[in-house]
Amino acid sequence: MPKGIICCHWLIITTISCYIGLLLHQFYFTMEKFEISVSINHTNQHFEIRDYMHHEGEQCKYEIYKDGQFIGSLEPGEHKILHICKDPGIVPESVLHLIAGELENYNI
Repeated sequence: MPKGIICCHWLIITTISCYIGLLLHQFYFTMEKFEISVSINHTNQHFEIRDYMHHEGEQCKYEIYKDGQFIGSLEPGEHKILHICKDPGIVPESVLHLIAGELENYNI
């Protein structure tokens, strides 16, 4: 087979492999953002939730942000009950539990 044809086949295979890799990356790291409010000390606090729909491994299902700062993440356990996955200690653990409860109320 001439070198030009081999090189062309290699280029097509490489391009297809890169495209498939990009599609898989987008599938596994698809994220939805929404806001949730919980009452803390009689004050409504607003949080941004990032829902990683196809989470695996070290990536937790829900990441929680307050004013753009990561404050924790949640992971569904048995019976879809959320538990704390990562807690950097920025807010009290009770706040993360309140957010988890609110998310569970939405049946997410």
